[in-house]
Amino acid sequence: MGYSTLRIPLLFFIIALSIPTGSAIYAWDGIPVEPVIVGEMNGEVLFFGTYGLDAPPIDLRFNLPSKPVFARIYVGVWGGTEQYTGWADITVNNIQKARFQLEGERDRNRDVYAASHGSYWIAYDGTDLLRSGQNLVSVSTSRGETGNRLDGRVYGVIVIAGVEDPASGRVQYWIAEGNENLHGEGWAGTNPTWKDSSTTVFEGADLNGLKEADLFITLIASNAGQPDYLLINGHDLGIEGSDGTRDIGNERSFSATGGEGIPSRYMDAERFDVTGYVRNVNDITFERGRDLDFDGQIATTGSLIEGEDYIHPVLAVLTLKKDAGPALPDLAVTAVKTTNAYAGETAMVTADISNYGGLPDGPVKIIFSADGKQFAGETVTLSYDGQMSVSVPWKPASGTIALSVTAEVAGDRNPDNNEMVREITVGTPPDLAVMIHNPVRSGAGTAVPAEASPVPAVLGFAAIFFALLLFRFRSGEMIAGVLVAALVISSLGIMIPVASADGGYVAYDLPVTIRNNGGSDAPAFEVTVYLDGERAAVMRVAEGIPAGDQHQVTIPIYTTAGRHTVRVVADERNILKERNIADNSMEMTYVFS
Repeated sequence: MGYSTLRIPLLFFIIALSIPTGSAIYAWDGIPVEPVIVGEMNGEVLFFGTYGLDAPPIDLRFNLPSKPVFARIYVGVWGGTEQYTGWADITVNNIQKARFQLEGERDRNRDVYAASHGSYWIAYDGTDLLRSGQNLVSVSTSRGETGNRLDGRVYGVIVIAGVEDPASGRVQYWIAEGNENLHGEGWAGTNPTWKDSSTTVFEGADLNGLKEADLFITLIASNAGQPDYLLINGHDLGIEGSDGTRDIGNERSFSATGGEGIPSRYMDAERFDVTGYVRNVNDITFERGRDLDFDGQIATTGSLIEGEDYIHPVLAVLTLKKDAGPALPDLAVTAVKTTNAYAGETAMVTADISNYGGLPDGPVKIIFSADGKQFAGETVTLSYDGQMSVSVPWKPASGTIALSVTAEVAGDRNPDNNEMVREITVGTPPDLAVMIHNPVRSGAGTAVPAEASPVPAVLGFAAIFFALLLFRFRSGEMIAGVLVAALVISSLGIMIPVASADGGYVAYDLPVTIRNNGGSDAPAFEVTVYLDGERAAVMRVAEGIPAGDQHQVTIPIYTTAGRHTVRVVADERNILKERNIADNSMEMTYVFS
């Protein structure tokens, strides 16, 4: 539901995780909206939906001219909080029922994108369930069930279906899904965070014969009267108001280009003609607002309302309609990743393949090579969803190796993107080491001084625990125990944060250097920042770090004036195999002002 009605502190952890395509893990700060279907065909992409928060059951009826070659069924559900759990059922044509468990902050369901205070976006493959003619998608939830606490109202139901039609001409398509959480001041524990924008990238557009380009987007948790923005390649979409703002998510679907649209409480679906703006690579950017008065904040109340409290981009679909003609394939190797690529061990090499064009006439050959010598080959068959990952085992030799993957197919219209080469170093396992540098007040360039580094936090917590064990927890003895624990904390140098007089939060930039002291390249990992023991930020180092190299990141943190302890951990979930994890974290105490 709309978050403007939620005026309580948002005291929850940020768990900003990178989400692989087709799987989802709950993330407070949201899950990126990324392509899951790409390609081209002679036909059209059709859209159907119900729009606006309503109590279930919800039925969506629609007609298809033929059986789809691909179809996605989307359902948005409002949970109430991230602690409430329940379920949602999707039934297609009264035949196939699928139940999705909605597990709040513990959600790990493959087809459920869960974010913030229990906003769910369910993505379901309907390709084999929909048919030519009339179709029915029915949705029910655990709302009203005895013992259920999940709110369970449904934001809307959307179906996107691709159907072949030789008379319609060619259509190139990209469908991206996720659940971003763009928000103003929210908290992880007592640490405020902001997230003002997100961008979805559509690669591989072929503009030859272009007649029309169309962009369809969906937002949930939108609020009328609070501006928000949508851009394609830097160009604002929608109609500018008299005050110079735009309001894409105004709780009236299909109104952003003019007209009344239709009422859609806490949800917005919009379509735009973007023919004049498309290019070979297209960036779709969602903004929750803009700082119009340049005071460093996006106001959501008052005389000048500059943005949304919260808004969730969940869907973006770009279609290019072209002249009639053959839909030629266009294969691209978009990523080459390795796991366990260390000397003397068997590694796994994974190639991500996208087909931005039409279906090939036959199978595609994927060739894996090291220093120009093939070590594996796979033959795969692509479908209309246009994406797949191919993995093969590999036992590498030590040293620097040019690892390449090539996709071979007859009639490829753009062979320039059929190969990707990565230079990797193979040796002893990686060894990440973290170094924290003095924080700098954002915009001021003033460094925050460091105090003497305290003992490791784990020792402090252990000392507290053993001090408290000296006392039985009864009235006065409990107080004595807490006092002793406080003395132990003080003696160990563990600092209790001191808030500023006005309780105001200030933005700081925290520079962090991570070095890989090992003999092999480190693949992608996460850097987690704790402020006074609470998780404050997570940043992904998507490219990893080569052997013997280092990577510098600047992580924004927000805190009050006073003494605070900062702890940075690389690869906290121990995804990488390292020779030494003792130097993966560092802790420092600073007096912020």
